[in-house]
Amino acid sequence: MNETPLCSVLFPTRGRTGKAMKAICQMIRLWKGDLHDLEIIVRVNPDQWCTDVAMGEQFFNQEVNEGLKFILLVDQLKGYRHLHRYFNQMAPLATGKWIFMMSDDGFIQTDGWDEIIAKVPVNPEVEPALLQPECNGEPNCFPIISRAWYRELGHVAHHVSLDGYLQRIGEIIGCMYPVDIYVHHEKHELTGCPVDDTRRERDEFLKEFNQNPWENQVNAPQFLKMIQADADQLRNYMALIM
Repeated sequence: MNETPLCSVLFPTRGRTGKAMKAICQMIRLWKGDLHDLEIIVRVNPDQWCTDVAMGEQFFNQEVNEGLKFILLVDQLKGYRHLHRYFNQMAPLATGKWIFMMSDDGFIQTDGWDEIIAKVPVNPEVEPALLQPECNGEPNCFPIISRAWYRELGHVAHHVSLDGYLQRIGEIIGCMYPVDIYVHHEKHELTGCPVDDTRRERDEFLKEFNQNPWENQVNAPQFLKMIQADADQLRNYMALIM
């Protein structure tokens, strides 16, 4: 058992108790190492108190005795538009060598996914790195960043499309590693899964969001400036440690 977990999983959820339980349990079932090396941080909204918070408490009572570190965070931020803020809020609580951005509609399919992360030829406590699991045939929907990456920047992302935000930084500094971890993303437009209230809220937000792409998209000038600033900070750090 290590004092520092191998991986911290950041897991925002709202109003999807059944999916969230399934996703977390599958993540644990496919973890082959010591559960002390896994840390799960779940963030729920109090407007779903009777379901989401009760789920978190039930899961805590079941799993903590097995050695898993489980943190339940309750906050009043609402809606898909704040997704990056949720991750920025959870990340300071993470103590793992790798920080994995997940969601309640992402289901890991790879047995022994922890062993794959452990074999990446990077010291995550020293080197900035972005790991890219495969998701419905595409990389990076559920990105994993090293402890050093987060420590140097102090945030995950400044844009709701945090996967695209992180990928652009990784491209600039050249520290991306595809990993053979498959995550099935239950998005209605990809898999035909039922449209629930959370998905309807997301779709309504995206309609508004896409009406003004030059202001809202991750490639908009103001966000590209933030991306470049983050990349420059990481590159300066890398120059010091090499």
